[in-house]
Amino acid sequence: MLNDKFETINNFLMNNGYCTKYIKDELLKVLDKALSLNSKDEYFKYLSESGVDVSLFSNQIKTQYTYSFSNYDYSFKENRLPKNFSYKELLNKYGAFAGSYVPVSEQKHILYKSIRVTLQESKDFSQFLKNLERTNISYITHLEGKIPQIQFSLSLVDNQCQLIGEEINKKFSYSSIFHYYESKNKKLNSETVSDIVTLTSNFYPDYVPFTLDSYHTRKTDDNLLNFKKKSKRKIDQNRSLLH
Repeated sequence: MLNDKFETINNFLMNNGYCTKYIKDELLKVLDKALSLNSKDEYFKYLSESGVDVSLFSNQIKTQYTYSFSNYDYSFKENRLPKNFSYKELLNKYGAFAGSYVPVSEQKHILYKSIRVTLQESKDFSQFLKNLERTNISYITHLEGKIPQIQFSLSLVDNQCQLIGEEINKKFSYSSIFHYYESKNKKLNSETVSDIVTLTSNFYPDYVPFTLDSYHTRKTDDNLLNFKKKSKRKIDQNRSLLH
């Protein structure tokens, strides 16, 4: 009974931050040991084997790590730890991953950056899939269900994980990518039509084709035409009176 009570009280204190200094000291011991290893892969593999989870947050301004023990519901952002363990410093120390062990959060981060660039540089869906392979990204499509899906993974990673497109970013779901290229091609087609209209007007200046953009102009022209018709009718009436 005493053991059970001790565990309950201990877990409560740990999970609610009352033993923050103790948890932080224990974490730093593990991090210091990991930092003495020779590669980024070894660093993160050691952390995983020691029960330390690492998550990654990234935006347009900064990318940073958050560390936590698996058995404690308490985490430390890198700005609460010595800067040696920050994303930037670890990148400077180790460089890129070798591929023997890459944390899931890092795989997701690498996939996001590569897919985003490939998406913008490809002209259609089929070219997008071909270009992915050149960036060492594997994909699997599942089209038999009600909702089609596409999964991505890093080809050159030993512990690769399969991530559904929307797990990386909602814009990377199968339907989102499909509609992205559909709307992109529609825009290209409309630009082509606009180019033809411009070219036609250059060669045939008297010909003004009807477009949505010229609708209001045409309405104005119609009003002017009606005014001219009324004026002509008035002149004709005056002539009739003279005769």
